[in-house]
Amino acid sequence: PDEIDATSDSDGDESTDGTTHGLEGWMVDQAAPAEAAGMVDDASSPDVPDTGAFAPMDTPMVTDPDAPTVLIVDDNADIRAYIASCLAGRYHIGEAVDGLDGLDKARALRPDIIVSDIMMPVMDGFALLTALRAAPATQAVPFIFLTAKSDDLSRQKGLKKGVDDYLTKPFDVDRLITRIGQIVQRSQVYQNKLNAKIGRDFSDRLLPKDMPDEPGYRTVFFSRPKEDGGGDLFDWTRAQDGSYLFTVGDIMGKGLQAKFYAFSFLSYIRSTVHAMLRETLSPAKLMSRVNEMLI
Repeated sequence: PDEIDATSDSDGDESTDGTTHGLEGWMVDQAAPAEAAGMVDDASSPDVPDTGAFAPMDTPMVTDPDAPTVLIVDDNADIRAYIASCLAGRYHIGEAVDGLDGLDKARALRPDIIVSDIMMPVMDGFALLTALRAAPATQAVPFIFLTAKSDDLSRQKGLKKGVDDYLTKPFDVDRLITRIGQIVQRSQVYQNKLNAKIGRDFSDRLLPKDMPDEPGYRTVFFSRPKEDGGGDLFDWTRAQDGSYLFTVGDIMGKGLQAKFYAFSFLSYIRSTVHAMLRETLSPAKLMSRVNEMLI
């Protein structure tokens, strides 16, 4: 959108003097958060840990490039680091310091799910969610709110705006990890079904609906693609002299992307062949012309 409302009428995590509440709202142990998380020694037990207390220590890195990406949006660096350390090893992690930064990161990273606070400077969580849902590229990204506000009004507002889940601080870390996994899996299942439907539509367009009908001849076409198939294409054209030109091709790759390229390529081949049939019926000359235009 051209203009984005960076504020909302929501109540938040901040006190009346503008300061941010301590971390007791989200830690595993409200009385001794750092020791409960096992990240600082027993000699240190502040109510609010130092900024570096939750920096990941020897956390495994994700090596699978296809692993889901989680974008964490929170103006509290300790909370971001803590959540990131809990998710490390199974997800790619992106971080944003406020809603506006989260909007930019979401556009760049295309995350599989976003975990966001509500009350943040510059742009709050509600405004971020509204902006994401208004853009076609991000409107379907799953979204989880983490907030100290537990009132029904805030919860209903989030649900009306399309949030997928709403966890109140102090939140249970295991529940957060479980909900992220469930929502990401559900989204992937939906996306796979959508890709399969689109893929079948492309496959139908890459193969002829009928075959030549000539007296004394029986023509049959059979195709059994493996799994979702790839970029296989087949077409035929009848020339003015009654002869037939058959086009068989294969686009490198598998899945929906290969089918998309095959569909574009087949449309190009059809138009080229139909135009050249007025000049020649030689398959060699037709192929030479196609190669010249492609290479």
